[in-house]
Amino acid sequence: MIKKTTFLLIFVFISITAKGSLLSKLNVSKIEKISSDSIKNHRDSLEYLINTNSLDSLEKRAFIDDFYEKPLELFFEQKSIIHAWKACIIDDSLRKVNNVLLKTATFLNRNKSKIQSFKEEFENTVRLQRPTFLLRTWWVDSLKSNFDSLGNSSGFKPLGIDIKEVKKSLLDEMRTEASAPQFVESLINSGNTIPKKIIIGEGYILYKIIPKGNPPPSPFTPFWTKIEDIKKYISESLEQRFGLPTVSHSAKYDVYKIQLKEGKTAIIFESEIAQTIENNYKTSGGGMQSLVLNRAKWTFPVLISELEIFPPFKK
Repeated sequence: MIKKTTFLLIFVFISITAKGSLLSKLNVSKIEKISSDSIKNHRDSLEYLINTNSLDSLEKRAFIDDFYEKPLELFFEQKSIIHAWKACIIDDSLRKVNNVLLKTATFLNRNKSKIQSFKEEFENTVRLQRPTFLLRTWWVDSLKSNFDSLGNSSGFKPLGIDIKEVKKSLLDEMRTEASAPQFVESLINSGNTIPKKIIIGEGYILYKIIPKGNPPPSPFTPFWTKIEDIKKYISESLEQRFGLPTVSHSAKYDVYKIQLKEGKTAIIFESEIAQTIENNYKTSGGGMQSLVLNRAKWTFPVLISELEIFPPFKK
């Protein structure tokens, strides 16, 4: 009886061991099949993204290098991610960062007409400064989306001095100098101090910053400044100091100059730039502005191509 029991136990043990070994082999086989299917599906997804987005041969090689072993869900969740990747393709580090791709895709979605210009500017930016370019681009785009989605500055308001604080004699001089005297009151309100009268002669030069790539300043804008003031505030929240409306914010700026024409004299009026508010977005002001009230005495704005303003990113 004992022998039978012993034999039975041995038989059960062998059966369980054999069954366990078989199950183990089946599980390994199943895992291997899943892994094989997963690899095949990943490669199929790579091929699909390449073919449906018309990647050229260089882009194709780069895309395979970047995502041969990385998840691709992001590209299927947001189709515009591929455009962001293509725009950043020159930088083999940044183009692999999901956060970079997501934020760039958001910007490109809002600015479809700027895809090519964004790509060119990204490529022309020194490699070490590309993160700053991206941060400033996203920041500016977010400001415009949140505070001036129509891009017309309708909510922009300077918080400067009241015209009642200005002596009548100065007010009369400003109106006499101005080609459009009806706007003198609003120009005074753009400043935080009473305008200072300065008589200048031919050759005098003033400057203005414009979002990079935008058309030149209009023939009528009176808001100008000195080059030393622009350089002074590059690293000190330039947009804040100059009280810029969000439509005039940019990742980088072009600089234009005007010069008093030969044989002309003119009066400009300097004041400290006032604080501003635009749909709850505020600027501190504090920079200096030169009000040019009769642009007919001045040359047409000229781009200073060798001078690009690229402030640091300060959130």
